[in-house]
Amino acid sequence: MTNLLPEQYKKELIEEKNRKLVLILVILFSFFLFCFSLFLFLIKFQQENEIEFQKNLLSLKKEEFLQIHNLEEKFNLTNQKLSQLNAFYQKKFSLTQFLEQIYQIIPPGIRLDSFSYQAEDGQVNLSGLAPTIELLVDFKNNLKEQKNLKEISFPSFVWIELTDIDFSVSFKTIDNLHGSE
Repeated sequence: MTNLLPEQYKKELIEEKNRKLVLILVILFSFFLFCFSLFLFLIKFQQENEIEFQKNLLSLKKEEFLQIHNLEEKFNLTNQKLSQLNAFYQKKFSLTQFLEQIYQIIPPGIRLDSFSYQAEDGQVNLSGLAPTIELLVDFKNNLKEQKNLKEISFPSFVWIELTDIDFSVSFKTIDNLHGSE
């Protein structure tokens, strides 16, 4: 097909076509820039939300950490108090343990009539009745074998009788029953 239009008109048509093409390209580029800007804005908005969420999460974790730390300090303080309490009771004289110990070392046949204990110095006084001198000697030896008893003394008049002996003995407690002296 042959174009019979004058040259001037042909040039104008080409320029018009070029202008339309440039206009379309500008519009497309503007639309692309607009979409890209919108995309960047959405990313920025999403990142700001994520940062805010992470800040909130961090503050919650800090509060949790502080609560755990406070609980840990309370547990440590309670453990220290319990350790101190345990140490106190370990040093305390246990009258029940002591009486069990005395009961185990008294030979059968000896009867105790009185018992006294002075907590200040751990002094113990016992008196009773021994049917024979041999049982009383066994009792004395059993007392001396005990590592937590010291200064064991019987009055000298106790050793005069051979049967039905009214005796008294005094000694002091030491170590785990009373604490060190």
